[in-house]
Amino acid sequence: MSKPKRVAVYVRVSTDAQNTDIQRQELEAWAERAGHTVVRVYEDQGISGAKGRDQRPQFDALLKAAVCREFNMIGVWSSDRLGRSLRHLVEVLEIIRDTGTGLYIHTQSVEMIVARVNAGLARARDAIGCDGHFISKAGKLRKRRGRHNADPKKREAARRELAKGTGVLKTAKLVGLGTGTVQRLKHAVAHS
Repeated sequence: MSKPKRVAVYVRVSTDAQNTDIQRQELEAWAERAGHTVVRVYEDQGISGAKGRDQRPQFDALLKAAVCREFNMIGVWSSDRLGRSLRHLVEVLEIIRDTGTGLYIHTQSVEMIVARVNAGLARARDAIGCDGHFISKAGKLRKRRGRHNADPKKREAARRELAKGTGVLKTAKLVGLGTGTVQRLKHAVAHS
């Protein structure tokens, strides 16, 4: 785990009809999970990212505070919060780099996680296509992606419980299946 940081969060929306609540909440939650401390939230409300630094008062204050090293990490929702044009974005990134301040971009982090998951699925799919199997991270031999089919005896017991009118959650608990599996069984019975 990385060393705890003092984080400044920057949030912005382009119109007064929008609000920054989701951006702020997600960034504060990330900081807490990472063990960082949010020292200040800078918010520009109703100001387009196409505006320069001089027309975004809180953004200007953020960059001045970064120069003064009042924090060592900036958290933003997405790169377009920093600037809409490539020229503005490059200027901002150079200022941030020159101060030695770190930068966390929330949506980029999420995109990297999705990309890693998709890459892992692609490797498994390719291995199955070539070799007819793949070895999971846990070291188990798998012949297909996803979970194994549920035990036929458990599935039949679940069907009987559902036929009696037992709810999905209770049925899942009684027979030892996941609620998703029981829900699919219920759906299949209802449409057969």
